[in-house]
Amino acid sequence: MLGLVTRSALGVVWTLALAACAKAEAPPPAPVDPAAALGPTATLAMQRVRLEPAGLALDIVEGPHSVTAWDVGGVLIQTVPLSDDDVLRIVVRAGEEESLAELRRDHPDAHPRPRAAARVCGRPARRLDLLEDEVFIECIEYADGRPSEPGYIPATTVTAQSFAHGRLRVVAVWDIPTALRDRYRAQERRFFDSFACDAS
Repeated sequence: MLGLVTRSALGVVWTLALAACAKAEAPPPAPVDPAAALGPTATLAMQRVRLEPAGLALDIVEGPHSVTAWDVGGVLIQTVPLSDDDVLRIVVRAGEEESLAELRRDHPDAHPRPRAAARVCGRPARRLDLLEDEVFIECIEYADGRPSEPGYIPATTVTAQSFAHGRLRVVAVWDIPTALRDRYRAQERRFFDSFACDAS
């Protein structure tokens, strides 16, 4: 299953309330030029790492990440702050049933854009962009008792690559706010082009 790559399960966990917020509903923000509103952003250096349970090596952003082994395969997860409010999420899942179709089911409202096929470890690979619209949230109720308030999720591009490695099916995801994608396009290309597979 690909539940880890949904917006909610990767750390943007919102409890939506149907009742009005404690304060009056704020009007939607005026349209702005995203490029002019980004503010300072991180400089991303890359590092070589291994997803040992799957026999894979790849480049991710320098910094903390987690690797979890499954009975067959495993998962690598990294969350990278890009600014005060924006994050990049990298997820690589390698198992017997991973697929782009499963990823699309986890993003039912996204607009899919297939990309040109590629090759990874000498095998065919499929690539896909899923474009998530921005979301204005009427009310967020916090479990820790903080006052409820309106919320906002920026438009996001979820780019995925799927390929086979032995008995495993691998789905690699680069999940970034759409307004920041071009700024980190070189790192995105390096991530997807960096996969190396152990002999299977």
